[in-house]
Amino acid sequence: ALELDDVLPMAHLAMALIFTSYDWNWESAVQEFENTIALNPNQSEPRLFYADLLVSLHQNDEALSHIEAALNVDPLNAFSHCLKGWVLFATRHYKEAIVALNISLEFGSNISLSHRCLWSIYHLTGNFDLAMKHAILFYRTQELEETADDLENNYKETGYIDAMRYAADRLAVRATRKYVSGMRIARLYTFSGDEELALIWLEKAHDEHYISFFSLNVDPHWESLHDQPRFLDLVDKMDLTMPDL
Repeated sequence: ALELDDVLPMAHLAMALIFTSYDWNWESAVQEFENTIALNPNQSEPRLFYADLLVSLHQNDEALSHIEAALNVDPLNAFSHCLKGWVLFATRHYKEAIVALNISLEFGSNISLSHRCLWSIYHLTGNFDLAMKHAILFYRTQELEETADDLENNYKETGYIDAMRYAADRLAVRATRKYVSGMRIARLYTFSGDEELALIWLEKAHDEHYISFFSLNVDPHWESLHDQPRFLDLVDKMDLTMPDL
């Protein structure tokens, strides 16, 4: 398409997403996002996806500026508020992130990223009731109903940590019969406190080229693994760096 017409914004956006999620070529991705936005500055979608990459490259102010520009174009867009919440969460502005994420859920209750971020925030701040609520909703939005049921039922019986471990073990068994992203399993093992199994499943997610693996270095969900050489090796393989906290 670009050979026929090199000023097609959506073709440049498609290339940017390929470089970001599949090729892990940050320089080319940035160039294609810049091309897309220059050709159509009033389209919100490219700015949101660009912001998602920029936060992994530690360009946080620029990421937020693109999200605000997207919100100016479409202030009722649930995904825009979700991405704002993600960037605030990734930069450890938890209170502001909660506000943005809850706004996104008012517009679209099934946004999995919003539930995932809220799960992590409430876990990291010690509010396990709300953490579990959003963990259950996250797995339901991923159509992993059995995992959501495992979490819900076992939380009542055994508590938060044991429920995370039970759900992780059961999902790992299911993954031997049908495809389940290693990332979905790693998240449960991390919050169960099993760092070894969390790393094993993160390595599987890397090998399967999980679509948003480029957020590994900035997602606070993985904070407990930051001193693990195998985790840092995964970040290095992505040609990314850890944030200065």
